Amino acid sequence: MRPPSYQEPLQTPEKRVWAVVLSSSIYEYFVRYLSAAAGVDPLKEFRISAQRISDHYYSPAADGD
Repeated sequence: MRPPSYQEPLQTPEKRVWAVVLSSSIYEYFVRYLSAAAGVDPLKEFRISAQRISDHYYSPAADGD
């Protein structure tokens, strides 16, 4: 396998994925504002999950209490 050429685009714009961890509502607002300014409808184009990252690392049920 050859190393990537930095002269070539990594992915076409149609295949790009935006991943943003929204740990606060201000970040969510900022990302929605930027996407709307770029002409992207976040409700149509993004897959938005309400699950928090902390839920992956801590679960009260896992304590055994």
